Amino acid sequence: MKDLTFEKYLSFDSSKANLDFVVELVGNDITKFKKLMDLALNASPIVAMRAAHVAERISRANTEMITPYIDIILSQFFSFKHQGQKRAFTKAFSRLHFTEDQLGRVVDICFNCIDNPKESIAVQAFSMEILFNTSLKIPELRNELQLILEERMDEGSPGWKSRARNYLHQLAKLKKLNESN
Repeated sequence: MKDLTFEKYLSFDSSKANLDFVVELVGNDITKFKKLMDLALNASPIVAMRAAHVAERISRANTEMITPYIDIILSQFFSFKHQGQKRAFTKAFSRLHFTEDQLGRVVDICFNCIDNPKESIAVQAFSMEILFNTSLKIPELRNELQLILEERMDEGSPGWKSRARNYLHQLAKLKKLNESN
């Protein structure tokens, strides 16, 4: 299968049926997934966004497929030309395990995303999720996460505020639990 075939299907449309078809085409084939990731990282913005979405969907069932690409995704994250790429990859990141070095980079990216009102709400929401879940393992992140959520509360959309309030509530519960122990 040539790269052009993936690009042709991904250029066609972003319907669920079409993306499901590409997910089936790639399956668990590492060579095809490599070609898909090349499109997700290097194709035109629309094709790259759709390829990233397919990669995220494949990673739901098989996180090992996307794991070899974590470092390159992290290094290119802020140069992606379409918010859909960032959305797909932050969604995938919410389910992945990272090396210590990768985790530090993911945490930095997520804090930058939350602190940037120009980032899409979805990217910010997945970033909140990643940071909260990471703070369960690294409690030192909790104060910084709390501060940034409180600072941005006035600027966020209703959905953003709702999610932030939920995480702030959970952080407060964790703080009380830690103080009582």
